[in-house]
Amino acid sequence: MKKIIGITAITITLTGCFDEKPKEETHSVEWYQKNKVEMNNTLKRCRDNPGELKNTPNCMNAKQAKHLALFGTSDDLHF
Repeated sequence: MKKIIGITAITITLTGCFDEKPKEETHSVEWYQKNKVEMNNTLKRCRDNPGELKNTPNCMNAKQAKHLALFGTSDDLHF
C-alpha cells in the first residue's frame, strides 16, 4: 500500500513539471523595428489576451517599437 501511494505521489509531482509552456524568446525594441510583421503579430496577440500578456517583455517592446514608428520618440510612452 505504501508503495502505491509513493508511486502515485511521484507521478503527480512529475506530471506538474511538464505542464509549463515553453518560454518565448524575448525580442528587443530594435528587433521589432526591423521586423514589422512580427511586431504587428505580437501586438495583436497582446491585444487579444491583455490579462495574461500585457506586461510581458515582448508586448512592451513591440508597443515601444510601434510608438517609435508612429511618433519617432518614446518621451510620452508610459509603462
